[in-house]
Amino acid sequence: MNNSIQLVNSQSLPQVTRDVYGAINGNIPSATKALYKNVVDLMGFESGIRSLNRRGGFEARSMSIYGYDESRQLVVIQFRRVYLKREGYYRNVQKLYYLVGNDEGQLFSHLLPSSILKMKGLQQSTPQDVVRWSESKIFGVPLGKLSAIIRQGDIALIPVRSIPTGSVQNRDLEFHLGGGSHQVMVDGEHFVSPDGTNYIKGLVEIVHIKAEHRAVCAEGCFRIAEGARGITPDWVDTELGD
Repeated sequence: MNNSIQLVNSQSLPQVTRDVYGAINGNIPSATKALYKNVVDLMGFESGIRSLNRRGGFEARSMSIYGYDESRQLVVIQFRRVYLKREGYYRNVQKLYYLVGNDEGQLFSHLLPSSILKMKGLQQSTPQDVVRWSESKIFGVPLGKLSAIIRQGDIALIPVRSIPTGSVQNRDLEFHLGGGSHQVMVDGEHFVSPDGTNYIKGLVEIVHIKAEHRAVCAEGCFRIAEGARGITPDWVDTELGD
């Protein structure tokens, strides 16, 4: 399986319309809607308004789609929560952005470390542009180099030209990442940079302990990136994935 992120030709993609906030409000494929609903249901996130007390307090939740890639079964969604403790208080509005989808049969949700609203040209962007922007923020890779990375779930191999200055060679050629869910095996050299990032020079294989992702194998010089996540607030019940 090729786990690299593919570039798309935006000229051949169907046009979508967005509201004033950038959410897509038309031309969403039915398969994307079904995937989105399935993931959201499993996360236990319910839209609607509920009263909190007799003093005018309420909580309102809603969801919107900001991007999708139908061929890769990925969707970028916004969870929005409006909270008012009681009438006369200021409303607290919170927005979270998730990359969700189906990765080799496993449904997952990944809270983005950045708001989609920071994306330049959002109103003119294709749904696939938004997915790629989200992935670039998760793995810390410029958009122009995104297609070169090799993914296994939340772990990615990022090709680099050389090992950073100041890195220390580590004799441990088998180690775990992602909270122990991914085993990395190296036939070559393993380095750790001053900021704690793992670098590999040689042959590397990554195996998912639960076997929910196929093993990936590559040869070269790589930075190993663990996908950055936002901080999950207490009003989101659960997340899916590794």
